[in-house]
Amino acid sequence: MYLENDVNAFTLGEKWLGEAKEYQNALCVTLGRGVGVGILINGTLFGGEHHGAGEIGHMKIATDPDAPLCVCGSSGCLEAFISNPAICNYVQKRIKDGSKSILQENEAITISEIQQAALSGDELCVKTYKRVGHFLGIGIANLINIFDPEVILIGGEGTVVGNLIYQEMKRTIHRNAVYGLDKEIQIKPIDFEDNLWVLGVATLVVQEIFKVSI
Repeated sequence: MYLENDVNAFTLGEKWLGEAKEYQNALCVTLGRGVGVGILINGTLFGGEHHGAGEIGHMKIATDPDAPLCVCGSSGCLEAFISNPAICNYVQKRIKDGSKSILQENEAITISEIQQAALSGDELCVKTYKRVGHFLGIGIANLINIFDPEVILIGGEGTVVGNLIYQEMKRTIHRNAVYGLDKEIQIKPIDFEDNLWVLGVATLVVQEIFKVSI
């Protein structure tokens, strides 16, 4: 039996069969129910000494007292701003506070409903995804400053509304990446496909079967 988290499996799939094939140093960011990053260094997946590397979702980006609570128990984490549950909570709160939207106040507004509303031009939902782009840009700028990779791939179900996210994301990255690195590093969105995760699991098995001990 081989165990790996979903983000790392996705990253292996991209390295073997997808957009990361041509790169040795790459980051694969996933945006959806959670937020994570798979790290490829010299063509090899880096999991960290205790298999905890890549938890970008728990990067602290806010310290003010009213920063949103994260599922990890802390507050102000990136995931608490841009994960699917965080987006749902934010939209529901804005509607409850009187923001106009084609969505009705409902305790069970889904991420799919918010995405469709945003794609239809709903002002609240469009602004929400621009906000997501801003905070995602902060997280990616931090990754650029730490890793200086060749490429950053962005995948996951959040890319369904990618065009509403990326413009603000790129502006924020440009303001926060040091030495103009954002101009040198390719940032590539990946169209969301469920089978990319499955392919990643398959490549994990193949990799382990043919691993050579030195």
